[in-house]
Amino acid sequence: KDMLIFENNQLGELSTYYPYHKDNTKGYFYVLECGKQVKIGSTKDPATRLKTLYSNFTKYGNVQVGRCAISQTHSNFRENEKKLHFIFDAYRVRKTELFEIDFDTVVSNIKNSDLEYKSDEEQFSIQPFLDIAVFLSECRHTR
Repeated sequence: KDMLIFENNQLGELSTYYPYHKDNTKGYFYVLECGKQVKIGSTKDPATRLKTLYSNFTKYGNVQVGRCAISQTHSNFRENEKKLHFIFDAYRVRKTELFEIDFDTVVSNIKNSDLEYKSDEEQFSIQPFLDIAVFLSECRHTR
């Protein structure tokens, strides 16, 4: 359940902690403090995504971007993002990924949640391969 929290002035350092991976199966969810709201999203490339959001919020929305919390890398990051959207749905700004809730409250709830952080290995079961091997073995014996 470890999440790294970055202050506004540290967002430029994200690529040090979260280098871009070509691995298409893993990613992160994040919580970004945007004025009095938070944005809950997911990405495979936190440094680039948050740089874009920072630019968009400050230049076009005139919104002060604050802290950011980023999950550990995992393969079910999009599923966890959807779960967080559901958990905080009562605070959601209609048809957005923005929520009218305090950043610290969201982070605290995530740390105390039952979210699972799956790795690639956990996403794929070896059992179907064993079943196929048994099936092929049985086919050879019945000939």
